[in-house]
Amino acid sequence: MLDKLFENLGRSVGSTVKKGKWFYQSLFGAEEEALQAEYLVGKELAQNLIQEIPVVKDSELQIMIDNIGKALLARQPAAGRRFKLQILATSDVNAFALPGGFIFLTAGLLQRINSKDEIAFAIAHEISHVLLKHPMQRIVSDFSSQVISNIFLRGGVLGVMAKMAVMTFLKNSYSHEKELEADIEAIKLMKKCGFSPEGAKNLLNRLSDHKMKTPTLFNYLSSHPTFESRILKINSVINNKNL
Repeated sequence: MLDKLFENLGRSVGSTVKKGKWFYQSLFGAEEEALQAEYLVGKELAQNLIQEIPVVKDSELQIMIDNIGKALLARQPAAGRRFKLQILATSDVNAFALPGGFIFLTAGLLQRINSKDEIAFAIAHEISHVLLKHPMQRIVSDFSSQVISNIFLRGGVLGVMAKMAVMTFLKNSYSHEKELEADIEAIKLMKKCGFSPEGAKNLLNRLSDHKMKTPTLFNYLSSHPTFESRILKINSVINNKNL
């Protein structure tokens, strides 16, 4: 469901990125301008996303998710970002962050989570991606590699390539290094906030079992790197008494 949706979103998104202002700001602007550009890109994507997949209307569940997010962010400077957590009404097992702090968990993922510690890991992992600037870096990297020489010359080409870059961002997983980096920061954040890092291992083990039963699942958590390598890295962070 989500893979097809992301492809459609890649074709439709464009109003915010159309003229390249956000791209210029993210590369050359002051930090405040770059954050604003990041927020506008994420907001545009989030609005298009929830037009295609409704959010879950469960106030009790949303309050729990929000409270966990607030607890994590209370011990982690948000660096000028405005985080927003939402739950998508889809059975796909997934979680992802858009630029600017727009974080989505799916109902399918939450149905397979057994504790608040597991939810905390999923949220902390996505918060870490945003604070490490991974979502925006990916868009800028994909986008600039295709049109950097023409970016301020022809707006029409810019708009087409921006849509292609957005589609690539939504469909592809992060590199091995970036996923492990987000895992490490998530575990450190969980420990600071009193959540058990064991929840991270429990969730990844359960998702690994789910992946074995559903090999065609579209899910960035199950592609690269492997669950086994992520769990090994998480163990090393948990056992590091200096963190």
